[in-house]
Amino acid sequence: MKTQRLVLVVLTVVVLANCGGSSAESIGRIDPVSDEPRPPIEQEWDSRATTTLPRPLVDQPLSVEWGFAELMAKRIDCSRDPWSCDIDDLAVSESPAHHDLTEVYERRRRYGITASTKGALTYEVDAVDEISPELAHVSVCINDDVVLTMRVPGGGPPAVLDESISSYRMVFVTQRTTTGWRWVEFETIDRIVGVGLCDAS
Repeated sequence: MKTQRLVLVVLTVVVLANCGGSSAESIGRIDPVSDEPRPPIEQEWDSRATTTLPRPLVDQPLSVEWGFAELMAKRIDCSRDPWSCDIDDLAVSESPAHHDLTEVYERRRRYGITASTKGALTYEVDAVDEISPELAHVSVCINDDVVLTMRVPGGGPPAVLDESISSYRMVFVTQRTTTGWRWVEFETIDRIVGVGLCDAS
């Protein structure tokens, strides 16, 4: 197993999908929406406008770090406009990640929940464990205080649904496909509400 240590910080003004939040409705979580515990991650798993990272040369394969940054940007776009979100652009078909994200965005579309431009999201890639050329575990720390809003029945300005501050440590199983890197599964290792977990590390 090859381990790479790096720090990649991307500052945006929109939410990944409200990774945290204290609302009772588990709509914005990036971890599985089911209350049932997920088994440990196994190794057998064979805002376009908000991203300022330069793309590598066209004839070079996209590294997992760049692929992960693109996935985060796509997830941000989905949070702003869930009606235009294609889960196949984020996750491997029929994977746990695909199932979880489908549930999240179906619920967001049903209730008209979107990410506002208030607040900010920062994340650091703490480590990349390359299991094979096609599979990697990406360890990430996320600070998120982006405000979620919800459509009001009968019209009118959207109501604030969640404006809490949340921090997470997560591991994403990321797989190279014929159309780019995609998530297979993700697991929340630690979560704190109200403070910046990454700042304290």
